Amino acid sequence: AKNGITGGIGNGLFGPNQPCTRAQIVTFLWRAAGSPVVNYAMNMTDVAEDAYYGEAVRWALSEGITTGTGDGKFSPNAPCIRAQSMTFLFRASKASADGAPAFGDVAADAYYAAPVAWAAWNGIVNGVSAIKFAPKQWITREQMASILYRYARYKQWDVSQRGDLYQFSHRSQCHSYALEALSWANATGLIQGK
Repeated sequence: AKNGITGGIGNGLFGPNQPCTRAQIVTFLWRAAGSPVVNYAMNMTDVAEDAYYGEAVRWALSEGITTGTGDGKFSPNAPCIRAQSMTFLFRASKASADGAPAFGDVAADAYYAAPVAWAAWNGIVNGVSAIKFAPKQWITREQMASILYRYARYKQWDVSQRGDLYQFSHRSQCHSYALEALSWANATGLIQGK
């Protein structure tokens, strides 16, 4: 991909409704940050140094984006839930937020309350309804592409490019809310359907 942030899942598909894994999301954020190489002693027993996400996890740990899932593990293949994904993005952005939670199912004292409030108030994330965020629901690949698109708008990056989604055999599986974001991500090389 031109920007190399995310690719497809193979066979001309992007897998829009498949859950994003923790490794994928951290890698998307690492690549968006310019793929920095950091000198940081990573002690995650389930992250091989040569894994495609190895350097991304090292970076995320060094930046405080994640601390892992406990017991020296990162759980790279575990599906990432919506709460985790917003927390990762919030920390990667070095943002801050306060105030009331944006959704009724986000407790004020939840670890993800500030990240979700920041993302919602800045138009980066939508709930699954007007009052519900569904923090424990897996985040799908098309949801994450949409969030990255909205984040790019928030950062005032150029989001005017559009790609041809008809080249993907799964286009009919994409939800209408995600089509513009997926088209932008395809045009910029953010998403490949190989």
